[in-house]
This record gives sequence, structure tokens and C-alpha cells, in this order.
Amino acid sequence: MMHNCRLFIFSLIILLVGCGINDSEENSVKNNKVSFSENDYEKIVLSSNKLGFELIREVERDENENAFISPASLYMLLSIVHNGAEGKTKEEMAQVLGASILSKNDINKANASLLQLLSKETEHVRVDIGNSLWLNDQYSFQDEFSHQAKSYFNGKIEEVSMDDSQTVDRINRWVKDATKEKIEKIVDGPLDVQTVTILVNAIYFNGDWKYTFDKSKTKQGTFRDEHGNTNKLDFMELETKLPYFETKNFQAVSLPYGDEEMSMNIFLPKENKSLAHFLDELSENNWEKWQTSFKKKEGKVIFPKFELEYETELNDALKMLGMNDAFSKEDANFADMIHEEEQIYLDLLKQKTYIDIHEEGTEAAAVTSAEIRLTSAPVDAPFYLEVNRPFLFTITDDETNIILFMGAIQLPS
Repeated sequence: MMHNCRLFIFSLIILLVGCGINDSEENSVKNNKVSFSENDYEKIVLSSNKLGFELIREVERDENENAFISPASLYMLLSIVHNGAEGKTKEEMAQVLGASILSKNDINKANASLLQLLSKETEHVRVDIGNSLWLNDQYSFQDEFSHQAKSYFNGKIEEVSMDDSQTVDRINRWVKDATKEKIEKIVDGPLDVQTVTILVNAIYFNGDWKYTFDKSKTKQGTFRDEHGNTNKLDFMELETKLPYFETKNFQAVSLPYGDEEMSMNIFLPKENKSLAHFLDELSENNWEKWQTSFKKKEGKVIFPKFELEYETELNDALKMLGMNDAFSKEDANFADMIHEEEQIYLDLLKQKTYIDIHEEGTEAAAVTSAEIRLTSAPVDAPFYLEVNRPFLFTITDDETNIILFMGAIQLPS
């Protein structure tokens, strides 16, 4: 379902992200006049990943088709919005963020640590992150909210006229530039003049495989979903020593990017197991156990080459996780967001994502937007893994272990 941008809008565009805790003075970092530990990200990594596990189940069950989300993108967006929440709205958001025992300042520091750690450009891996806040010039942010957005999230605040058609163009141009044209827009015009603000966070990822797939070995094959539907796809082939493990229910392999600072983890349910069955196993405890189960092993991976664009609304999924008041016209409490004494609520939260997987590597981007409105095999044998049926994959920052992207693929095209 698509809604036009109306009143109070938050938009978050994101592409791969990762996260780290240590409060010692020697690890203190100062950025934009605020201090935080370089490892504060560790306070939110497990919670961000858990949110992704819960959401991928809800989204995949609801749509029963390809699903590709960015847990880190959503988590960062909710963290920004959480700064403006009070009362039960704040409590419910903190619960969804897995941060009930953390203060707003703790969550902000963790995000600042994450932003600093994730932004990188090496020979083989690039991650760009940016935040912008487009404020209706008829309204004003509370000083504390503005300070948090600028200092912890590196947010740039722009005052704009919501009845000016150029505002839509300016926001979408920022989005397009920030995602290297992979996501072209997040808002549609005309904007409602009662729109209070549009917040946008953008993350762009581009990574080269450490072990590239040989293009000469790419050949067409058949991908079959659980309902018997098929697609003819190009399948890439890689034969080398890779981190691998398997259980009675699935096979798993990790494909590293660059110098192994990031990786794609692929989980392929066994022939007699459904993807939904695997998703039911997906939890923070199992994830942590699986991450220690990968062992280097010789083997062959046959993986589909595909490009995917995806969009979904997240209102219902977040309500199922207990975040109800933020979406309620009667009960939402964002008293710490704007100076004006207006009753506002979260009207629509959606996410756009993009990924291109090819022989050389992966390019990905994600956009999360939130509109806030006025209430008006044998151990020693080589493994063989042919991904020709529904599967799950994640793109993970290996230094922090945070999941940036997660996909449940039923039938790629």
C-alpha cells in the first residue's frame, strides 16, 4: 500500500549497516561536541538483529513472496523517532528497540558509535551513511531533539516550505545522490502543508567478493519455489575453501567481502524443509550459536545472480511486536519532538530496498520512511550447495556482527 507523504514524515534510506561497548576513557570518541565510547554499538547489536529476525517472519508470512529488509535501517530510524517520544509511546518503542534498560542518551551514543564504525571506504568495500531532516518552516524542533539528531546521527536540518513543489525534488535528489541512484525517491508530491518534518537516513553499500565468481562458469538453471513455480536464472559457481556448516535442517555458507570485514551468510533449508520452518528457528540465541559454527571447508557454491527491488509497509508488523501507541491518533505521545503543542502520531512506516548480486560482488540500498501526522554432508567430504530453492541470506558487518540486510527469497527474478 502506498500513501502520499502527508503531515509529519520521517524517511530513512539505508544500505548496509553494522554495530559495538566499552566505557573506558582510552576508547572515548568525541564527535560534534558529544562523547561516546567507540564500542557503544555493542549495546544495540543484538537488539537490532533480533528486530530483523522478528520482522522477516512477519513480512514473509504476510506476503508469502520475496522479502528483503534492512534491520539496521529501521532500528536507526526508530532510534531517532524515539528521541521525540514520551510516556507509554516511549516505553513501547524502547521495548521494540530492545532497549528498555537504556536511556535515550545510551541509545544515541550506541548509534553514534555505529555510524562512525560503519562509514568506510576501502579498496573493496564502501559504506556511506547520511541523515537529513527536512523541517516545515512553520514549525520548530525542540532544542534537545535537534541537538540529538545533529550530534549523534550527524543529521543536517533544512527548513523548507511544504507547499513548494521544489521541496519534493530536493528531498528525492538527496535520496538519489545518497544511494548512488539505486533508490530514486522516498516522497511523492504534492506534500500536505501540515507535514511537520521529513527525516531521511541513507546508507549505501558496495562490496567486492573476496573470492569472485568466474563469469565463464555462470550458466542458466532453474529455480523452483515451494509451490512448484519456476524461473530460469543465471547461476554463478564458486569452488574454494569457505566458512561452512550444516545441520539436519539446513546448510549455511559465508561469502566474505574484501578483506573479510563484511560477509553474506546464506542459509539454505534442506529439500524437505520449508523456508517458513527455518524462519521459525531464527532467533538471537540461534544466530549467536550459528555464527560460531562456521568452519573453513572446501566446497562448491552455486548461487543465483539476481537483482531485486522491494517495498513493504511495517505498521502492522511493529504493532504485532507491541509498538501500538505510536500509531494511535488518541494515544501517541511525541511531546519531546516539536515546540508547538500539536498532537501528532506515526501514520505510516514503510521500507524500500534494492540489491544487485553478481559475479564481482554486491550493491545494496534501503529506504525506511515514517510519516508522522497531526491527529486531524559427511564431515570430511567437500560440500555441495546449490541454491535453487527458497533461501534466506543476510549481509553482516563481521567486526560488529550487526545484520545490515536480510532477505527471504521465494522466487528471484
